[in-house]
Amino acid sequence: MPYLLSPALCGAFFCLFNISHYFHPMNRLLYIFFLIALVSITSFRHHQSISSPLKVFSISGFAQGTSYHIRYSGEYPLLNKADIDSLLNKLDSSLSLYKSYSLINQFNHSRSGIIADDHFSNVVNKAVEISEKTNGSFDITIKPLLSLWGFYNNKRSRIPTLGEINKIKMHVGYQKLKWEGARLMKDDPLIQLECDGIAQGYSVDQIASYMNHLGIHNYQIELGGEVFVKGKMPQDVFWKTGLDILHANANPREHQLLLENEAVTTSGSFSKFSKIGNSYFGHILDPEEGRPVDNGIISVSVIAQDAITADAYDNAFMVMGVMKSMRYVQDKTKTGLYIIYRTRNGVIKDTANPYFKTKISPFAEASPHSR
Repeated sequence: MPYLLSPALCGAFFCLFNISHYFHPMNRLLYIFFLIALVSITSFRHHQSISSPLKVFSISGFAQGTSYHIRYSGEYPLLNKADIDSLLNKLDSSLSLYKSYSLINQFNHSRSGIIADDHFSNVVNKAVEISEKTNGSFDITIKPLLSLWGFYNNKRSRIPTLGEINKIKMHVGYQKLKWEGARLMKDDPLIQLECDGIAQGYSVDQIASYMNHLGIHNYQIELGGEVFVKGKMPQDVFWKTGLDILHANANPREHQLLLENEAVTTSGSFSKFSKIGNSYFGHILDPEEGRPVDNGIISVSVIAQDAITADAYDNAFMVMGVMKSMRYVQDKTKTGLYIIYRTRNGVIKDTANPYFKTKISPFAEASPHSR
């Protein structure tokens, strides 16, 4: 498309050109070159200002046993679905329990450990960091307990005995992991890892990193309910990110969150419960107790600066309980926490810290496709 000059620019150019007649011939030539350069730059900027408006592009797919949705703004498409699928497949090769060849499965089946790649080591290091900060409320070595409770084969015919739980707990504990260079070691052959409570958040962050590399600066990524948002939509509008907020009569209703350059993740829901005999249990285990949490919490949503942090904390807070979790985030200025819980009397209530409350839009409800 040629760069067209406005009438005002044309008039200014010819006026300045006429002035050149008063210069020495050599100086006049330099002056004309200067005018040409100035007009070229001005016309280019003018062309940019009237270029086609920003559009919103979308990519959707399936990965990691769930769906993903990516939206971003730009003048033309920059993101390729095949590249996103390739990235997620690569992450699965490190972190998925459903890939027999994955590094995490190699570690779980090894006697002493394996050499880790960057993805595996990043997730393990972050998991251990959150474990230390929450006194073990989050622990990726919990897989043996999950197997005992039948979480992988859906065969929950009975509740394990206290003796069975205590026996398995001997093989659980993030403190039993250690690094020797690039090699992740375990001092107990029965130590096994389970990264589902953190891997999807990490996957979202990796997609975000890839989009940043492509020069995309305004986007929303959602993978299995884990969301990261950067920048805004065209016309300075927040990306539509929805979350169920409790309303009258304990009915949840979706509201928009005003997120910018941060993530939100949720653990738990009104439907994520399993039945063993006549008892119902949640899907989150307390590493210390060796059994599913029973503290009344229904769901936890966390806002953080990246998705891996939010993802790990939402699991930890499910274990820590309402009061302890709220105290934990009191001095965390950039961490939002929202909890829906059931009281001892069976009443469903909710609570949120001040930072989370600032992120709830008082006006707009989100579109049904945002979460």
